[in-house]
Amino acid sequence: MRFRDFFLCEEQSPANFCYMLYLEQPYIQQVAELQKKLKVKADEFVTSDQFHCTIRYCKLSAGQTSLQFLEWLTEQELPEINAFTSKFSMFNEGSLVMELESPEMHEWFNKINTYMTNLGYLPSDFQTFKPHVSLAYGTTTASPVFDTKQHHIKLKFNRHIVTNNHKEVIFEERSKPKVLIPTDQLCAKQK
Repeated sequence: MRFRDFFLCEEQSPANFCYMLYLEQPYIQQVAELQKKLKVKADEFVTSDQFHCTIRYCKLSAGQTSLQFLEWLTEQELPEINAFTSKFSMFNEGSLVMELESPEMHEWFNKINTYMTNLGYLPSDFQTFKPHVSLAYGTTTASPVFDTKQHHIKLKFNRHIVTNNHKEVIFEERSKPKVLIPTDQLCAKQK
């Protein structure tokens, strides 16, 4: 379901939604290569098209919809967010995740979270925001040791996606790439 269609049937929407940032190539490939180096069964892997960082999961209370948030999100300049992999952890009984280090991600989360709570959306279930990318679900393998030389990589998130309870996409936008002007051209423009 696309965002425009979602406006037309808002009253039929499920009671919760999830806002995530997804990776694109070549970053997907980098994480997939890292994932294969780990001693995890292939059938436990998260598929590469699902590499994402959840910014905010939102449970809606009676009478609330995601419409206000989606309208606000469409008006924002959506950032392209850089992150570095920082360590492996096990979450929720067998979810192997790669935690991320990113002041930009925390800044964006704080902006989103403040806006949502000011609008009356329920607070996040998690007291601390721990940005991460899930690598495997239901694994019985112990969390791997993080090797800075092999596992410390830079990632860039630029696909902003919101899904409803049925995991249907109700919003999807890409960040506009940052255009860097060479210093000599910048100086020429200022003259």
